[in-house]
Amino acid sequence: MWGMIFLLFCAMWDLRVKRIPTYLLWIGTAGTMIFNIFFYKGNLFNPLGGLIMGGVCLFISKVTDESLGYGDSFVICLLGSYAGFLKTLWTVTLAFTVVGLFSLIFLMRKGDYRKRTIPFIPFLVISYMGVMYV
Repeated sequence: MWGMIFLLFCAMWDLRVKRIPTYLLWIGTAGTMIFNIFFYKGNLFNPLGGLIMGGVCLFISKVTDESLGYGDSFVICLLGSYAGFLKTLWTVTLAFTVVGLFSLIFLMRKGDYRKRTIPFIPFLVISYMGVMYV
């Protein structure tokens, strides 16, 4: 529940500013650490797998010169450490699919849409809701 509230807040911020502030990421990190220390009852390797997946996204951000932003990748790390490997894998895969379809629609329209950036975290939230609640 708290993870969803944090993701919604990050999505609203990403839609308005298209940047995620560092202090917000630190708050998310602290919340995830508290959850994992006090409330997590599953296998410890599951959140570790989610963190590794987020690390792969950070590597992709570095290699592609931030085509996938560092803030987006860091939020994927937080999501991975909270939700675990498989749920994060499905969430990220679904988010990339939905943002790809959204981008395709924009490319087919006339205008200067090729030069625009698309905030990724709102698609991550939609995908997370689909994976967790459907």
